[in-house]
Order: sequence, then structure tokens, then C-alpha cells
Amino acid sequence: MRSGSVGLVYYKGSLNVGITPQGIYLSIFLLFSLGLTPLLIPWSAIRKIEPANQLFIIKRFRLYLSSPKVSLILSKDILEPAKEFLATQGFEWI
Repeated sequence: MRSGSVGLVYYKGSLNVGITPQGIYLSIFLLFSLGLTPLLIPWSAIRKIEPANQLFIIKRFRLYLSSPKVSLILSKDILEPAKEFLATQGFEWI
């Protein structure tokens, strides 16, 4: 279980994140999901990536999606396996 933000909601220790060739897979721990289905965000839906600084230490990144217009904040270690997929979309974030 990981932590991260989707829009204004912060999921502390209840977010499952998977990196696949198709995109970023998100699901919420069953007890907290309240009927929310897992989500696959295709790499092409990411329009911008920027550091989400925490006390001047870059440990997290904000990913802006094109549709719907929402952002995700995920830690660098979660996104590390996505480096090659993000590079094919033109993102070099490290």
C-alpha cells in the first residue's frame, strides 16, 4: 500500500499503484474504496509533470492529466519504474 493524492483527496497508505506498459493503475484498499472501481490512466493522458516539493526536497511529482483535468501526486520511488514509459511520451523528470 502506498500514499498519494488524486485531486484534493489524499490516500495515506491505502493506494495501490501499478506501472504497466498501458499506463498507471490505481486502486484503493477495499475497506476505503466505497464502490470505486480500479482506474487505469493511459500514458497519453499525462500532459505535464512537475516536482511537488516538500520542504525543498524533491521526493514527489505532480502529474497533470488532460481529461479529466485532475492531478496526481505520487512519490519518486513509485514513478521510478515508469521512467521508460514516460520517456516515450517526451517526459524526462529526473
